Amino acid sequence: AEYARLGRPAKVLDLGCGRGSMIERWLGYHPASIACIDMLPGLREILGHDLVELDLTQHLDPRSFMTTRSCSLIGGTQSLERLLSAAEFHHMTRAETFKSLLNCCYTPGCLGFFLSPVLDEDRGLILVFNASQSWDAEHMVWLARRNFSKPNKLAWARAADWALLLDVAHYVPRNRWPVLVDNVDRLAAQGLIVTSPFPVLAKLQQLLAKHSFVRDRQTEDLLQPYAMIRGLREDQLLQVYRRDTGRFSASFAFPPPFPCTLTLESEVFEGRCILGITMGCSDEEYIWVNDACYGWFRRGQSQGACISDAGSVQRSRWAYNEVKSQQFVECYLPEVRETLEENVSGRTNGKI
Repeated sequence: AEYARLGRPAKVLDLGCGRGSMIERWLGYHPASIACIDMLPGLREILGHDLVELDLTQHLDPRSFMTTRSCSLIGGTQSLERLLSAAEFHHMTRAETFKSLLNCCYTPGCLGFFLSPVLDEDRGLILVFNASQSWDAEHMVWLARRNFSKPNKLAWARAADWALLLDVAHYVPRNRWPVLVDNVDRLAAQGLIVTSPFPVLAKLQQLLAKHSFVRDRQTEDLLQPYAMIRGLREDQLLQVYRRDTGRFSASFAFPPPFPCTLTLESEVFEGRCILGITMGCSDEEYIWVNDACYGWFRRGQSQGACISDAGSVQRSRWAYNEVKSQQFVECYLPEVRETLEENVSGRTNGKI
């Protein structure tokens, strides 16, 4: 339901996931946009980089373990046209050219392309890895790439959508509950699902109200039967909170619309990038990809790559029932209108 409401996979942080039994189940079926925060020894071997090792009783900043990606051409549309023209001169197809471009984005150390002025079908576009080497600037196209492989960080642009506190809060010292709720406020943009004994929930409700979280009893009723089946303890209750943004009139109120003119220019694996399923806009500044969508995209007058691959990241051994590197990734690609074409290069290369 949240996938449909938000228009993309919901980003979920399981706060205090323990040995990761719920993560184990979820990652077998759902998009790889679920991660865990815990300090349990030995959990890294099970969850890989789906685990963020932090202490929930200390103040957490999502920027410390989240980062976005960006890969574009310095010079924007003009540089892309030069690249395509040079590739055509060397008898390369459009698809081959974009695959080379995406390969450069993904390959550590690749700085751009040397566009050979001499016809050479084998070496028409030469990948450049050495900035100190003397290159003819007239025949160069440079790449602007940031954060394409940071295994210790989630490739998310902003905070998670939902936080989970399942059988956790009552183990946190009472004097640290305000810090725990402050962390929920910083880490979860949409809401919280929590299970605990009633006295604990009563105090948490007071703390959550200070951060504009309100009870969503309709969703509680929907989730309760599944929670019982999955082993909700008899002495605990399940509660759901949504952030009250002033538009809260129903459990599944849709967020305000925003412009999204995202189009796919080229993809590595044909048919994997599907708008609304494995690619889309997160907001006016960021786009998302998932499940092996490796593409070069255009959004208004801005363009760039976004690749659903974790690079050197080790995914949970349970992810999609096998070890896979694909994950939910957000990249900086703003909605730039035609009148702002002159500023595309500067904005794309200067902001993450």
